[in-house]
Amino acid sequence: MLNVKANDHDIHTTDILVIGGGVVGLALCQGLLHANLDVRVTLVSSCNILQANAYADDMRAIALAHSTRQHLASMGIPLPDSHATIEQIHISDRGHLGQVRLTAKEQGVSALGYVTQLSALETTLSQQLSQHTDTQFTLFENAQCTQVNTTQQDVTATLDTGLIIHAKTLVFADGQGSDLKRTLGIASHSVDYQQHALVSVVGVSRIGPTRYHHKLTAFERFTDKGPLALLPMSRDAVSDDACQQYYSLVWCASKEDIATLTALDDTSFKHALQTAFGDRAGLFSYISQRQHFPLKLVSHFNNPQRIFSLGNAAQTLHPIAGQGFNLGIRDVMGFIKSVNELPQKEDLGTQTHQDRFIAMRHSDRTAVTQVTSLLVTVFSNAFPGLVIPRNKALHLLHSVPLIKKWFTKIAMGYR
Repeated sequence: MLNVKANDHDIHTTDILVIGGGVVGLALCQGLLHANLDVRVTLVSSCNILQANAYADDMRAIALAHSTRQHLASMGIPLPDSHATIEQIHISDRGHLGQVRLTAKEQGVSALGYVTQLSALETTLSQQLSQHTDTQFTLFENAQCTQVNTTQQDVTATLDTGLIIHAKTLVFADGQGSDLKRTLGIASHSVDYQQHALVSVVGVSRIGPTRYHHKLTAFERFTDKGPLALLPMSRDAVSDDACQQYYSLVWCASKEDIATLTALDDTSFKHALQTAFGDRAGLFSYISQRQHFPLKLVSHFNNPQRIFSLGNAAQTLHPIAGQGFNLGIRDVMGFIKSVNELPQKEDLGTQTHQDRFIAMRHSDRTAVTQVTSLLVTVFSNAFPGLVIPRNKALHLLHSVPLIKKWFTKIAMGYR
């Protein structure tokens, strides 16, 4: 890998230029190189990629569906050592009888999914990318792309360092916010869910009932204020040895409710969490730093020729179903497949290439976006007209094997 310090007036030529050094951008670069597609790949990152290190109490945990594990493996990306398996998913509605328990055993697999800290996955990806040769991969760290111009033949990008990059195509993998995309005419549609998500790492000093702890369980608990999720984390990921199990917490509620929860001292917050969640996970005794952010559905469209958007740069979802990163990895797999199926490398980034990729990803993106929004509507409130039907639906899902098997496969990332 060539890590370049750009100087003013330098010119760099590549085939695929990736903007964004997050996990989707890193995975895309690794996947393209691992596939041996005979393309030169260049990554522009605003942060240090080579210095990425996993750190304890990283609250940025992500759930990887079973299918995502397979996709990562096909790109030569192993799971971080500190990952946790999800052997069971428990879904419940606070104050009501409706609940569902999905197990890996019922599906004949060892895990329904996996949980890893974002920093651990970033470290793994940077290690994999460092193994590629200078002729395959070029990295520009601590740099911002400030201008992009497109023609029918190529893309020209200018960095804040003064470097000019010529590429056959450019891929945005830089998350939802980008003034640069707007200057290119890329439109966006936003739906404000009127909610914020509070994230933290929590631990239990006394575990709950055995049926939830003889297996690593991911919990989804619906409350009248919004969904509350606990994802099991590896004990290696957190430094407090007094706890029996650790979880990544995502608690969604109104902006006002989340502000109140954030302002609580640790003891009061643990009490509020215990009251809202119950004792299924056990006795909450540990809480890390808390952060929160607004929740919106943001979809980007109308990319000009030779421009692609993947992951959160294409669509940002509510975390209620934990599908954002998994959908982003399927975007990556779709883009790699679209490049591999090109008749010749000169077709990279053409309108035909763009149209094929958009058609390839349309149904998956649309279905996941619509289902996620539906779940927010149905399970984030206490409207009497929705409570009874949703609990009947949970009971039906739990009691009818064929429906349960179908739903579990969806949760595992298979269509």
